[in-house]
Amino acid sequence: GQVDYIVNNSQWQSDSIIFSYDKENRLTEYKIFVNGKPCGHCEYKYSGENRIDLFHYDNNGKVLTYCITEYDNSKNNTMYKEYGYIYPDTSKMVLLYLRCNTYNLENKIESAFEYFCDGSPSYRYQYSHDCDGTITQKRINAATGKVFTITRTTEDKHGNAVKVSETMPNDSPEWNSATIDYEYDNK
Repeated sequence: GQVDYIVNNSQWQSDSIIFSYDKENRLTEYKIFVNGKPCGHCEYKYSGENRIDLFHYDNNGKVLTYCITEYDNSKNNTMYKEYGYIYPDTSKMVLLYLRCNTYNLENKIESAFEYFCDGSPSYRYQYSHDCDGTITQKRINAATGKVFTITRTTEDKHGNAVKVSETMPNDSPEWNSATIDYEYDNK
């Protein structure tokens, strides 16, 4: 398949992305063109049913980032790792980001753990699910223990969050609560 137009800053551009698929209809590569010139590409490699490796290359074939996504047998995303360069002129890739997720017996997310590139924990997320489907997410700062609560109060028929309320810790300098509304196009 091919996308002939890309929106950039609300302006249509005549750039394109060319997608390639394998026999099993899995995405294997996409190439990006800007003003008709190649602008890097990404390759997907599959290891069984539970792992996808993504390589993002520049125009010279140098790997810019390398990402690993792992799934459990229920297709839940259990781990995501991203490797890259802390400084562009270095030659050694390092772990930039790590997120691990756990799920309950109903395949609903229970918790997620995020780690900094040095391996130290940054945030822990705890999720709860009401009987009406409302998801509440608590983001706990690993260093300070401060808790941020995010509740998906409304979802559309596709499960997208339409309205979200966020409550900050009492000593937050900016605000203590907010409501965020999301809009989606037909895709």
